[in-house]
Amino acid sequence: MVHKLLLAFVCLTSSLPVIAADDKAPNPTHRVDFGLSWFDTPGETTINGGLYYAWAPSNHHSFTGALALVDAEQSNATNSGVGDLQLQYNYVPHFKLSAAPWVPDSLGIGFGLVAPTGDLDEGTGGGRWVASPSIGWVVPLDKGFAFLPRGIYAKSFDEEEGARELEQVTVQLSVLYVQPNNWWIQYEPTVIHDSSLDDFEFGHILTIGKELTRRIAISLDLRALPNIDLPVESGIASGAGYRATLKLKWVIAF
Repeated sequence: MVHKLLLAFVCLTSSLPVIAADDKAPNPTHRVDFGLSWFDTPGETTINGGLYYAWAPSNHHSFTGALALVDAEQSNATNSGVGDLQLQYNYVPHFKLSAAPWVPDSLGIGFGLVAPTGDLDEGTGGGRWVASPSIGWVVPLDKGFAFLPRGIYAKSFDEEEGARELEQVTVQLSVLYVQPNNWWIQYEPTVIHDSSLDDFEFGHILTIGKELTRRIAISLDLRALPNIDLPVESGIASGAGYRATLKLKWVIAF
């Protein structure tokens, strides 16, 4: 299944026209990401639709919000609904919004807040508030390569009855390569320390994408992440084991 989707993605992006960027056009101040994710773990298949919005009123500040639409099949029952709402503010010394591989909430010094708008009993939300300060930056390397380290601390509060308390430290160490024709490939190893479980978990994310213009892009994520509640995602059930994730995303900056 994965190799067929990869082939279809390459064919789709190869057939799309590349629109020349207008250097005289004003910098975009808004960015919308449309995503569709498939999660597969033993006994559970989850399909999430995601809407991500970013607003960068200046070269220093960005505000983002993300909301998941969850369709979960568990124990022969289908539970669908709105996931948890994620809000993020970031201060970046120098930043221009575009459809580039890096997204506004992964740069600079930031603070995130997850609101429990999903339903814990239906499996669409975590049933808790989560505060998550973060820091990340881009380190340009030679010939199209860049290093993108990021650290996140996440702590839950005001948990509903039955919700798991969350306290995690996440370190992401991404390596990005952008080709001259605006294809990019990114590998992101992730290390998560869960204080409540006193355990380390490791994950991997491989992203292939193409920036059609500085305002439009499309990407495909292949992920192998521990099946625990990450601070940057919502509507995912917690438990042991790993989940395989496939995510297709359109990006529009305007």
